[in-house]
Amino acid sequence: ILYYVPVKNAGTGTIEIPSTVTKIYKGAIYGDEADNTIKNWYSATKIVIPASCIEMDEKNFNVINKGTWTIEVASGNTKYEVGSNGKLVTK
Repeated sequence: ILYYVPVKNAGTGTIEIPSTVTKIYKGAIYGDEADNTIKNWYSATKIVIPASCIEMDEKNFNVINKGTWTIEVASGNTKYEVGSNGKLVTK
């Protein structure tokens, strides 16, 4: 379970969720309570969701989609993918 977002390769601006994570816990991706906008402290340009991640609450889902970054979902993920609009969608 991911309780907070670690920032790997902060210099490159990529938030990479570890490949062992199966669930993103409520509030792990910090967003504003009022409108779910992301607090992009690291000026990230990309977020990577691993194949293992098959569960997250609606708030995290919304925060990811309101970010200004590119979303990437690892191949083999059975729950999520990137839609034609570049946003995270469920399969």
